[in-house]
Amino acid sequence: MAKRPLPLNLITVFEAVALERNVTRAAQRLNMSQSAVSHSLRRLRDLIGDELFIRKSRGVEPTTRAIELAGTIAPLLAQLRASLDPADFDPASSEHSFRLFLSDYAAPLFFSELTSSMIESGPNLGLNVTVGSIPQGLDGLLRNNVDFLIAASGDPGSPFESILLIEDEGAEIVMAPDNPLRRGKLTLERYAAARHIYVPIDGAGRIGGMIDQALANAGLVRNLAVKMTQFSSVPPLIARTDFVMLAPTRMAAFLRARHGLHTVPLPLNLPLLETRLIWHPSFATRRADEWFRSFVTEVSRALPR
Repeated sequence: MAKRPLPLNLITVFEAVALERNVTRAAQRLNMSQSAVSHSLRRLRDLIGDELFIRKSRGVEPTTRAIELAGTIAPLLAQLRASLDPADFDPASSEHSFRLFLSDYAAPLFFSELTSSMIESGPNLGLNVTVGSIPQGLDGLLRNNVDFLIAASGDPGSPFESILLIEDEGAEIVMAPDNPLRRGKLTLERYAAARHIYVPIDGAGRIGGMIDQALANAGLVRNLAVKMTQFSSVPPLIARTDFVMLAPTRMAAFLRARHGLHTVPLPLNLPLLETRLIWHPSFATRRADEWFRSFVTEVSRALPR
């Protein structure tokens, strides 16, 4: 235990270092000098009687005591910040800026609708958007580098909270309007033999794995000609080649409307694919965050079907 009460400024330094695992980045987060952060850490070590953070080649690692303290401090600071929040949040007059992480799959579906709707809701609201993989987004939430994540993911479980935005039932084969696959009856054999572009839309390849297993049960293997980690460059490639790609129904509707591509239902039954808004309950506690959750939910209802 600490020998005497910890000053609040030292607690915020502890939080920043625990989140960043790097003294330099913690200093940048706090708008402090690196030497000031290091001095605060020395004071914390003296007060608590523990090393707290062990220097490593690429930063610092928390001790067992520091991990215990972080678990206690995070909700207390969140509660304190929430209590200092204005009683009401008015998007029309607010200059609040939200930090949103979009998975590669969610970005084309949500970005345009979110930004245009936010301008209508509050002309001075800000939206800082990062696009990347689902693990990167979850890590950003843990480190409090982003406020929210939108991703094609099931319930992420503890320590995160989430709400369902959209559900996709089944999938469709996406192709150019003049793709030869459109001619004649589409069988599983013809589908498997086509040249496929593979993108792990759910971030883990779960859906693709289920399709490949179903095809394997029928003695078939997909012709995976191109494998990509990013979705954004796929539609133009499909439009000018005979490649095909599998997309959940909501994304297929988007590709038809925005890129003029042709889609046909996949002749296989697939489980529902959920897209969720995810946040960390220790950080997203402000009234502005409550408004943003409702805002994103409303926007998701207007997406193409």
